[in-house]
Amino acid sequence: MAGLGAYASVSSLIKLVPNLLSEVKNTFFAPSSSSSAQAPDARAIESDLRRVERMLVRIKATLYDAEERNIQDQYVRLWVKEIRELGYEAEYVLEEYMYEVYRAQVEGRKASEQIPIKGGLNLSAVNSVQIPYDIVDRIRFIKSRLEEIENDRKALCLREEDAPRRKKVRHTLNPTSPLMDKKSLFGREEEKKYIIDSLLLEGEAISVLPIVGKGGIGKTIMAQLVYNDKRIENYFDHVGWVCVSNDFSFERISKDIIESFTKKGCNMTNSSVLMEELGNKVRGKRVFLVLDDVWNEEKRLWEPLLTPLMEATKATILVTTRNISVARIIQTMEPLQLQYLSYDNCWLLFTHYAFQGNNLCDQKELIEIGKKIVKKCSGLPLAVKSIASLLSNEKELQSWVEILQSDLWESHAGNDVLAALQISYERLPIYLKSCLLLCSIFPKDHEYSMNLMSRLWIANGYIELNGRELIEEAAADYIKELCERSFFDYYDIKVDEHCLPVDAAFRLHDMVHDLLVLNAEKTCCLVEEGKQPFISKEVCHLYLSKELWEIPELFSSMNIQCVQTLILRPIRRPGNDQVNLNLNSISKVEHLRALDMDYQFNDALPYSLGNMKHLRYLFVGGAIVKQISPQSIFSCYSLRILIIHLSGYRMELQEIGNLNNLEFLELYMSGIPVQLPDSVTLLKKLRVLEIMGHTENFELPECIGNLVEIHRIVIATTVLKELPNSICRLTNLKELIIKTRLRELPKDFGNLINLQFFFLKELLYHIPLSCVKLIPCCMLNIHNITQSDSCHGAVGWLKEFNHLKGALLISDIKNITSIDDVKNANLISMNNLETLSLIWDKEHWRGFYPADYQSFWNSLPDHLKVTEEYLLKKGILRISIGYSENCKCLTGKDHDILEKFQPHPSLKNLQIAFYRGQEFPRWMGDQFSCSSLVKLWIKSCFLITSLSLGNVLTLKHLYIDDCYNLLHLKRESLPFLLEHLTICECASLVEIALLESLVELKISGCDMLESLLTVDLKIPEITKESSEFASDYHLKPCNELKRFPSLKKMTIKYSSCLVIKPNQLVLEEDCKVNIHCCNNLKDWCREHNYTDDFFDQPDEEMER
Repeated sequence: MAGLGAYASVSSLIKLVPNLLSEVKNTFFAPSSSSSAQAPDARAIESDLRRVERMLVRIKATLYDAEERNIQDQYVRLWVKEIRELGYEAEYVLEEYMYEVYRAQVEGRKASEQIPIKGGLNLSAVNSVQIPYDIVDRIRFIKSRLEEIENDRKALCLREEDAPRRKKVRHTLNPTSPLMDKKSLFGREEEKKYIIDSLLLEGEAISVLPIVGKGGIGKTIMAQLVYNDKRIENYFDHVGWVCVSNDFSFERISKDIIESFTKKGCNMTNSSVLMEELGNKVRGKRVFLVLDDVWNEEKRLWEPLLTPLMEATKATILVTTRNISVARIIQTMEPLQLQYLSYDNCWLLFTHYAFQGNNLCDQKELIEIGKKIVKKCSGLPLAVKSIASLLSNEKELQSWVEILQSDLWESHAGNDVLAALQISYERLPIYLKSCLLLCSIFPKDHEYSMNLMSRLWIANGYIELNGRELIEEAAADYIKELCERSFFDYYDIKVDEHCLPVDAAFRLHDMVHDLLVLNAEKTCCLVEEGKQPFISKEVCHLYLSKELWEIPELFSSMNIQCVQTLILRPIRRPGNDQVNLNLNSISKVEHLRALDMDYQFNDALPYSLGNMKHLRYLFVGGAIVKQISPQSIFSCYSLRILIIHLSGYRMELQEIGNLNNLEFLELYMSGIPVQLPDSVTLLKKLRVLEIMGHTENFELPECIGNLVEIHRIVIATTVLKELPNSICRLTNLKELIIKTRLRELPKDFGNLINLQFFFLKELLYHIPLSCVKLIPCCMLNIHNITQSDSCHGAVGWLKEFNHLKGALLISDIKNITSIDDVKNANLISMNNLETLSLIWDKEHWRGFYPADYQSFWNSLPDHLKVTEEYLLKKGILRISIGYSENCKCLTGKDHDILEKFQPHPSLKNLQIAFYRGQEFPRWMGDQFSCSSLVKLWIKSCFLITSLSLGNVLTLKHLYIDDCYNLLHLKRESLPFLLEHLTICECASLVEIALLESLVELKISGCDMLESLLTVDLKIPEITKESSEFASDYHLKPCNELKRFPSLKKMTIKYSSCLVIKPNQLVLEEDCKVNIHCCNNLKDWCREHNYTDDFFDQPDEEMER
């Protein structure tokens, strides 16, 4: 960890020095107020800083080299530790210097406002900086110490023979082999079957199937299971196993492959000879090869290995790896992500090794302890095996209890799981290690927030842009890469009530957490309730979770001078709600960079916060605060990220312009008015602005247009009167999210040429046509638009949205007053549109209304759901047609309206509700007009008597609900490749034709339904001239034995007239059946061994 801390510190310094040099050049110096001596020489300071910068670059390269080669020499380690300590001190000094510059700029600006001079600002007042002499002296001391360390660096020049890069590791695993103890295998039968079935498929000449998972999860065991299967042995001419590990050398791997195929030694070393020999061995053969524990991420290294294998008739490769990036380089089949072993199988594995065949009846006490230990292993087979093997030699109950209660993972000795994880950790890129280690300050089983971790990493200077435009994107990429490397258990997107992504969550496996604690050494510390705290003076990152009254006492007694990250999570108990937290004690942590306080307290934020010269990230959340004074926050001139959540107290924001380094500002105000002052225009570096909470009459100031660097704005207040037209000057704005009602958009909205995503909860009037083509991805609600609101009509203006890729939803179609208006909408031109929803009456379908829109999606069957999270990436436009007193509605013209609403043939999902016509237009049953339609949802179309969908050849999902007059679903009504059919509340429906293609059938509330008809189908040849296939259908009632091999689930409820005679309908063994309130089906159910009790249990699926 010392090397990582030194590397991170030096990296931060290298980024800091150029900014400091820029300020030195543009600053007039004044003597310190405490001294009468002359002001420091700016040129001398600049010279010193440039010398420091050059040395830092060279030292950073050496640190990187030492970390990559994992050099263990004690002298080098001491040198690295010295750099870390000096690096921290140098950072503190330079940051304090910058703080003084920022302070002088703020004070100078205020002075110039009070004493204006001719020609503008008083520049001498703005730029004069009173630099304390101690800072200048400390800079010179640091330069001197760096020169000494630089000389030591020259003496420590690394050579290749000192240590190879990434090959010397502290822990190594034994080489794997295909040999296995078959008696110790439990579970994984389904995964094994999937892999073998995939490998035996005839396909490409070279097939590669990766198995991906974290260390210890059982990838090698799975590969051994497959390797030793008789079907593999009988199918392939040669089978081979090579443990690749860290060294991806073509010569070594080729030699091992040849020896594994031939079962003979190979003495060849020349690359060309090995390639030729391997090609000769596999020529005309079918070969199977396992490459276990692969780390190589360079595609070019794979090519010489695969070339000779192309001589084989069929070469099938099974690869195991912890890194999904490795899998993507070489895969020809989708990787198998290996999941945790079930508890039952873990217990079987545990008993096999721990009890070694002894009678378990004699081990009752040990069994209870053993089951708790197995749970602690969290489904990792290698952890279970390691601990069980350890316990096999411990027969005393006390020994088992001690192991259960102690942290076994804190020692690497003899522990294969931690050894495996350690190897994974040591192979991480150096920029990820510091980020990952910071996770160790949180408790086990903590759900990590991507937002929080990103901000902590940014505050500590761990993020490197590497060509990315935004630092948040870099942080998100870090988390994604750690997920792919199996350090994080999962990556879950968090969405709000609008299905907009707001955060992502991930977890660490307990063993990964233990590994990080060990590698963090003394620099990361977690202080929890019930544990005696011990904080080393070297601790840099601290998580504190204690009762409120304990925290000030801990601050006064702990060594926290060097803490850079402080996470406060005080515990509140009944009865201590009024306990005040004396936050003045935080001022003791003078080098703090990140402060996160998420709790409720009844105290004021202290003035001492303003003295934190290094603070870059501040979060005060869940707070009922008596007072937040401007001095407590707005004097933190180094702040880059500020998040304040307040309830019940009005915070004065006039001084917010002091934070001229602020890049991210989030304010959540509940029940209190909030207004941004004009001084916000001074936040020239601001990139993200988020204003949220239950506050009324919020307005963005006109000066918002001066924040030219801003790229994301989120407004989620109760009411937003309007957007100022100046917002249209923000040409770098990429995301604009308005989670409230807006009357209209600014007239120059189309000037936002870089806008990539626009969300608006509700717009009362039409959108300016000048801007629609500039928004590739939008999510808009336009409410009550009428013919009189727009010169382009109520819907005619939609022709401008022909670039929309996601969903278009139109409600209250009953209020349309002009057929020409519908025709002008020209929906058939929207060739990128995926989903079209046409709702005639919004009042009868509350789910469509924006406030309850989530219920609209939730009401759909699973196979019809198109999630907004998915559509968000492509755009959603919702409009409702308002009633116009000046125009007459088109009563009785529903068929004509739907005819003109014909979509493009590329449409995939169509939803129609409360349509009042007696039949659907011809395009709905035409194979060419609906050539891409996959899902169709028909709701409350009361006058429809029949359907004609037989020619819609692509339709897989059909949902029909509340169509009262629908009488028959005959052969021409259903597509012959239909897979999912759901029919609900069709009270007049008499018969339904069943197709052999059905995978799922759901029938509910069809009281008049009498019979199911089966169809013997000959799939017709499709030609442009023939569109009727009636002669190719052979319809049979269910009066003879008929099987449905594809049907996996059948649900029939509340259909009392339906009769299926014995032996008339036979389902496959794996088909799940749910029958409720269908008394005429009792005989059929009993004949096929369905029990009687499910007639009173509508929600249970009955299996054979």
